[in-house]
Amino acid sequence: MHTKIDGSTYPVQSYIQHRHYQGREVSIIFDIDISELIKAEEKQRQQGQILEQIQDSVISTDLDGIITHWNHGAQTIHGYSADEMIGQHVHVHVLYPENEHQKVQWIQQQALLHGVYQDQITKITKNGDLIYTNITASILKNDAGDVIGITRYSQDITQKKEIEDKLKIQTKLLNFQAYHDALTKLPNRALFDDRLQQSITHAHRHNEKFALLFIDLDNFKQINDTLGHHYGDEVLKIIAERLSTCLLEEDTLSRVGGDEFTLLRQNLETSESASKIAKNIIQVLKPKIVLDGHTLHIAASIGISLYPKDSILKNDLLKYADTAMYKAKDEGRNNYQFYSSEMTRLAFEKAVMESALHRAIEEDQFVVYYQPQIDIRDNSIIGLEALVRWNHPDMGLILPDKFISLAEESTFIQELDNYVMCQAMTDIKELYSLGLNPGVLSLNLSIKQLMIY
Repeated sequence: MHTKIDGSTYPVQSYIQHRHYQGREVSIIFDIDISELIKAEEKQRQQGQILEQIQDSVISTDLDGIITHWNHGAQTIHGYSADEMIGQHVHVHVLYPENEHQKVQWIQQQALLHGVYQDQITKITKNGDLIYTNITASILKNDAGDVIGITRYSQDITQKKEIEDKLKIQTKLLNFQAYHDALTKLPNRALFDDRLQQSITHAHRHNEKFALLFIDLDNFKQINDTLGHHYGDEVLKIIAERLSTCLLEEDTLSRVGGDEFTLLRQNLETSESASKIAKNIIQVLKPKIVLDGHTLHIAASIGISLYPKDSILKNDLLKYADTAMYKAKDEGRNNYQFYSSEMTRLAFEKAVMESALHRAIEEDQFVVYYQPQIDIRDNSIIGLEALVRWNHPDMGLILPDKFISLAEESTFIQELDNYVMCQAMTDIKELYSLGLNPGVLSLNLSIKQLMIY
């Protein structure tokens, strides 16, 4: 240590050389001020102490992945001492689960490519616990600027992640509770309003139709009044399950209050398709419900509004479906009504026609006519095409264009095809037995009939 004229001291590095000078032995002293060097060493020593005592993990490796430095934080987090890990490969299986080995290599590659790289990775502690860590990998250089290794700085975020996961679950639960009915777990009025607006936006953008069905259980109040609300709640849960069986993937079924439900059917092909949905709902509600020895029969009145036919406005569509539902109650309950009186009339006529079709088979009202196939070269008959007609007792002879499409929409077309096939084959056989040659019999079959086979 040297002392300046002002009394302050400073460190020097001294080099002493002994020489002979003019017959005498003398010492030559070279002093170099090393104040900055001492400061740098102190700073490095302090940083080393900080790295050694920091609670986060600091692990350094050479370019081959061999661990060269393992601080106290690495021991705290991983459970292994420096003596156990220095000289080991950082990819050693004790530090990382097998599914993370590829990621370890990826982190090293990215650090070498970009100089520094951050990511998250799971690790295994000495006692076998799985922990989640934030990791920052950065390159190490020597004085010449050459890359000689990689330092991995890791923070244990397991507790933080567990808290975040719990918050996510709680947030999800709160969101579910905010937008779903507590009893049936179906979307509530708030979520229904949102889905209805989304349906309008989507249908408008893609030029599509959709139906809104308003479903109100008939005489449900009597169950609450006579058996109590506990039984009423159980019935509502059963009804919700049954209604859910009518849904397509993109449909939305909601409980909007009390014994009222709504159903949104997207991308409606035709207006008449809404009738099928309503019929299906009425059918699934038919089976009796038995609770603690009490047998209950549940029916529903259903009102239907259509987008964009009835309205393009959210509130109007809901109001019109509600109006149609009350119309269904006025018509005797356990039925459905369209907001449009014309649609209701057409749906009713269609329902009457469907019922009459089934009776027609039972009462043998169908008649098979034969269209001859002619070889125009000699005007000979080479075949017959079987064509069905409906000989209705009140409406007279009905041609296929009036009832085939209706039969196609249901499984009735299969019964009708079977009837025509049996009748036509019987008739052809009889013609051959009479010595006639009607040729080849042609039959028109529905694709639904062919799919059976």
